[in-house]
Amino acid sequence: MTEQVLVFRKELFPQLSFSGLKRDTSLLPEILARAEFLDRERAEADPSFKQVIPYSILRYEDTVLSYRRSAWGGEPRLHGLSSIGVGGHINKSDVLPLLTEVSSILDWARDRELAEEFHIERAGPPRLVGLLNDDTIEVARYHLGVVYEYRLDQAKAEPREKRLHLHHQFVPIPELLAHREEYEGWSQMIITGYLTAERS
Repeated sequence: MTEQVLVFRKELFPQLSFSGLKRDTSLLPEILARAEFLDRERAEADPSFKQVIPYSILRYEDTVLSYRRSAWGGEPRLHGLSSIGVGGHINKSDVLPLLTEVSSILDWARDRELAEEFHIERAGPPRLVGLLNDDTIEVARYHLGVVYEYRLDQAKAEPREKRLHLHHQFVPIPELLAHREEYEGWSQMIITGYLTAERS
């Protein structure tokens, strides 16, 4: 069966011409209300659509979970790069009988992706941080990131499959900034547009 992912038509939202992390999320409800499911193969090749990607960061005090993406991961354009985000596509299979609102599907997919990739304990409720958009990088131009932050009670997060997430550790924010060029584009945007800006 062909995988279907949640997308929206870019032409409907000319406001998404920015590049980077935008803290104003007022556009999100309308995006979700006008979203639709599309075959992933087409979505990855048709720039007239953007895929909605919940993207979560795990934070303990002044540190953030960091890991390196291995070659076992699903997106070859991100192999070998470091990341502070955990996320993935919203699939048609995320539509459950009790989840009739698309915003609830977003919440469900966010928590599902996190649970599939990492085991965490005692996390507070996620906080919506902002929207990530970047049409200058090939892997990013087909996606819109919806960024969430989880505050943990301890610096502990274990990958479900260790071969996918290498060198996972909680890294101080100043260290993330000092080595931001080692991170994939969305992570760099969060480091500079949110984590570092918040400290200053």
